[in-house]
Amino acid sequence: MKDNLNPGHRSSGRENALPRALEDLLDGLSSAPAASNADSTGAPAATATGPCPAPNEWSTLVAGEVRPAEVNALLAHAAACPACAERLRKFSSGPSPEEAVEVSQLAWASQEWQHQMAVQLAHTPRQQKQVKTWYLWTGAALAASLAIAIGLTAWWQHVNTPERLLAEAYTHSRIFELRMPGAAFAEVTPESHLRGSATGRESSRLLDARSRIERKLETAPQDPHWLQLEARADVLEEKFDPAIDILDRLLASGPVTSSLLADAAAAYFQRGAANGSENDRATALDYLRRADELAPDEPVILFNEAVAMEDRGQVMNAVETWNRYVRFERDPRWLAEGRRRLEILQQKLSQLKSHSSRMEQHLASPQAMRALAADAGTLATLDEEFTGTHLPRLLDSAFPMPGDRSRGSPCEESCQAARTLLHALAASLQHKHQDPWLTQFLPSVSSPPDPVFLQASHALAQAIGEDLFGDYPAGEQSALKASQLFHRLGNAAGEDRAVIERSYALQRASKMSACYSAVHPLLGRDPQFAWIQIHALTQDTLCDPTPGTGAENNANFQRAVSQAHDRHYGILELRARNLLGAPAVNSGDAEAAWQIYLTTIRAFYA
Repeated sequence: MKDNLNPGHRSSGRENALPRALEDLLDGLSSAPAASNADSTGAPAATATGPCPAPNEWSTLVAGEVRPAEVNALLAHAAACPACAERLRKFSSGPSPEEAVEVSQLAWASQEWQHQMAVQLAHTPRQQKQVKTWYLWTGAALAASLAIAIGLTAWWQHVNTPERLLAEAYTHSRIFELRMPGAAFAEVTPESHLRGSATGRESSRLLDARSRIERKLETAPQDPHWLQLEARADVLEEKFDPAIDILDRLLASGPVTSSLLADAAAAYFQRGAANGSENDRATALDYLRRADELAPDEPVILFNEAVAMEDRGQVMNAVETWNRYVRFERDPRWLAEGRRRLEILQQKLSQLKSHSSRMEQHLASPQAMRALAADAGTLATLDEEFTGTHLPRLLDSAFPMPGDRSRGSPCEESCQAARTLLHALAASLQHKHQDPWLTQFLPSVSSPPDPVFLQASHALAQAIGEDLFGDYPAGEQSALKASQLFHRLGNAAGEDRAVIERSYALQRASKMSACYSAVHPLLGRDPQFAWIQIHALTQDTLCDPTPGTGAENNANFQRAVSQAHDRHYGILELRARNLLGAPAVNSGDAEAAWQIYLTTIRAFYA
């Protein structure tokens, strides 16, 4: 706004209109003749313009608080009414000299006081803002501190849950192969086993977890969650019986979860490992299979299931489970452990396959047969197998029937190589097993074989092959023919070997009486033929139709196991062990059956 450059001229702004009108009006009335317009009471009387307004209306007019439409009416009335004009003058005039002196004596009327108040008022908004900012920052700090405290409390509670503490106790001292949920990788430390008794070597984590679990169970003694954790702690302390008792009750009451089945499997497996119970470990595998069905992508369950399968001798199943495990495991160290175990099993299977392939390669050509015959060390590890399942191929190659000699005896070289290998095998049997049956079976190298021997050896080879492929009626007939032909020749070893094959065909055809009648006379007839006598003992025991001999069978099969072991006939020993477990199965003694069969399987894979 610009300063007024002509102070003698009144401003024509709208804001000065009312004061100027009042001033003109009052000046006009002061020069007009005085007239009384008041009644005897001193109140303004009515004029031509109407009754006089109330006194407060004049104060509001001076204050500028009257609507524009009412201003003209009031001014017109004051112009015609000297009394109201006088009232208007009093409201519009300044204070009297006495009032001015009195007012000037008040503190707030001084310029110094007004200046200080102005300064104070000027600073008031900034101070309020600072106060608000201080409160804001203080509140934010308190909120952050509270959030940090809550976070730290939640973190502490998480890392100190009983589940976490039990997992850390397992990692601190991993005392068994099976995994525990949430546990980090650790090598097995079997030397720290507690064997179910407190030794003062329990980890602080295990003790802390145990105390927390016990406190929870004091308030909720039947809570399934805390009971399961108590059983898990029992397993870590190798208190398997109480753990199994808890877990069996939880499984019976339900619900059955994969976690509950896995914990129960761990308890049974470890108790079986501690006391040698094959039933416990079989139960563990059953629980793990059920857990696998409920959670097929859970690495801990797959790991434990594969370990249990290995323990049961289920190598192929274990390989399949390990392959699934390595697809789902994400922890690098646990993944490496699974891959290592998978590689070991795959090597075993590869060895079995390569072994079968090598057996075929040894018979693939005359040169291969001669090379094997010259390798006494390798021959000693294979002689039982070659004189068992591979004997038919060798007999047919070494002693072909006359009708097979077409085109000028094309098998001459192969026949000679096969005969050389057979005589090398006979020497190995006599040297390693003290068994002369193959030596006495074979004709002399210096003279051509008798045609009847050719027929007899061909019939024996045919009987062994038919029994291998499950054609037992044909195998029984071929073996009978071979035994008769060898009897004509006076070849006792050939005849006894044919009787063994015939009894086996009869036994597999469930002709137990005929089997027993065929093999029983063989016992003790030629005790020097170790392989034949051990086989005859197992066949005679299997086919014995006499009632009530089941309890005695164990002793006979045990004799066969001992004899095979003493003569280093590993395959015969495995067969006798399998038969040893049959009475235990028939009598319902599953524990004894598992112990026998598992020993057999482990010996086979070894």
